[in-house]
Amino acid sequence: MGLSGTFVTGALGAGAVVLTAVTVPFVLPAFRRVCIPFVPATTQQIKNVLMALSKCNNLKSLVDLGSGDGRVVSLLHFYSFYIGDLAFRICKQVPMQGREM
Repeated sequence: MGLSGTFVTGALGAGAVVLTAVTVPFVLPAFRRVCIPFVPATTQQIKNVLMALSKCNNLKSLVDLGSGDGRVVSLLHFYSFYIGDLAFRICKQVPMQGREM
């Protein structure tokens, strides 16, 4: 194997290591007993949701995927949105008191 073959082999090996390192955080939740990733919304994202909803005049329904801690759904319920979620009992367990906006 010449110098170019060694370089190609090293580059492929380094690429495989980088690819593995990047994908591990996304794959590891699949090995848990309950396979649901937790991605909480940031304060800025919640403000963006409220700004977008304030511009909607004829809003009939809204779907929240529910992969966070329930702050978006709780906040929408606080602003008199009707909440009809499959896991609404979970959202009731996440009170808004004591949370900064």
